[in-house]
Order: sequence, then C-alpha cells, then structure tokens
Amino acid sequence: YREAGVRVRFVGHPLVDLVRPPDRSAFLARHGLDPGRPLVAVLPGSRPREVAHNLPSLAGAVERLARARPGLQFVAVRAPTLPPGPLEARLTPLGARVVSGEAHGALGAADLALVASGTATVEAALLGTPMVVVYKTSRASFAVGKLLVRVPWISLVNIVAGEEVVPELLQEEVNADRLEKEAAALLESPERLLLDV
Repeated sequence: YREAGVRVRFVGHPLVDLVRPPDRSAFLARHGLDPGRPLVAVLPGSRPREVAHNLPSLAGAVERLARARPGLQFVAVRAPTLPPGPLEARLTPLGARVVSGEAHGALGAADLALVASGTATVEAALLGTPMVVVYKTSRASFAVGKLLVRVPWISLVNIVAGEEVVPELLQEEVNADRLEKEAAALLESPERLLLDV
C-alpha cells in the first residue's frame, strides 16, 4: 500500500479476537473421545475440490498412524460449506469421529493437526496446536500459482513468521507416507509440539 501511495494502518488480524481456547473436556466428552489418549485433528479444507485433492492422502495417513500407534484417536472437521458424506465415508471406517463446523473445538483439543493451508492454519497457531500443513491442487492451477505467487511458503503461519515454523507438504509431497512421517516426528518430539505464537 505504501508503495502505491495509499495511507493505511494495520490493526491486526480479526481472528486474534475471535479464536478462544475451547473447553477441551467438554469437546472430548461431547464426541466420545478419551481425554487420556492423544488426539489428531484432520482438517482437509472447506471447498469440495480442495477436499477431493487432500482427503485421499489424509485418510491414508490416518490409517497408517492408527496402525502404527493404536493409542491415537482422530477427529475430522467437516466445514459448514461442505455436504455430509465424503469425509464420513473415508474417515469413519478408520475410527475417526467427524464433526461439523467445530474447527476451534477440534484444534483446541488436539495434540496435532493435519490441516489444509488456509485460515485453519492461523486458527491452529492461535490455539497453540502443532500442525502439518498440506496443499494440493490440480497441476495446472499449481503451475499458474507458482508464476503469480512470490512467497517461499504456502501457509499463513510461515508467511507471517517469515520462516518455516510448521512443516508444509505441497502437491506430490502430500501423500500418506510423507504425512505419517511428519506427524510421527512431531508426536515423538514433545519439544516440537510446543507452538509458541
């Protein structure tokens, strides 16, 4: 704005005032989740095409993590903009609870989040939830985006921090194997689970 001669004043991001830590115990009880077991939240996105690109790899990661770490439990958040069905069909058979429109509750209760790049990454950061950020789109859209976007990261958290504070997986990196490895690395290193915003 300054370069264009426009006088503006930055007053902060509205989410800073909107995101409040939820009652973890109430969220877990409401959804039949065990407070004594680690919880992984899965947020595949808020648009149908975004979910279509992310969900197969996220479901594969949930399946692998559940098999490797039987103590984990999972909650997936279906955005209010999405119809019921796809998340439930892919994740419920893997033991995940699917909740609608409770992103803050899920993120606040989770020990780790697997989250599509976007506003949810800022919400997770404000709640102090460690995360692995995913971004996958069509090859054509990604190629066009690379020509237009001039930032080294895709997640708002890393962009605002000016450095990589959360791992990002893009395009072909968004696969079940890589997601499981990144999630396991965070779960195995308690010091990395402390996201200080």
